[in-house]
Amino acid sequence: INIPHNILKLVSNDNAHERQVIPVGVFRGTLYLAVADPLNFSEQHFFVFSTGLKIKPVFAPQSQIITCLKSKWTEHGSEIWAG
Repeated sequence: INIPHNILKLVSNDNAHERQVIPVGVFRGTLYLAVADPLNFSEQHFFVFSTGLKIKPVFAPQSQIITCLKSKWTEHGSEIWAG
C-alpha cells in the first residue's frame, strides 16, 4: 500500500502498534484510521487530542493491519511504501 508520509507522521509508531491502527488519509479535517472493528473503536478521543483532527475509523481486516504494522517503512520522495 502507499500512504503519504505526511499522513503516517500523524500517528507515532508506538501509538499505531499499541492501538492497532493505520492512518490512511485526511479529508476535510478528518483523519481516517484503519481499524479491525470501527463500530467498537473507543480511541477517537485519544487521537483527536494527539492530532488535533476529527477521527473516522474505517474497516480493515486485522491481518492486514498487523502486516502493515510489521512492514518496514521507507521514504521514497514524499511517500512511504510498505512492502
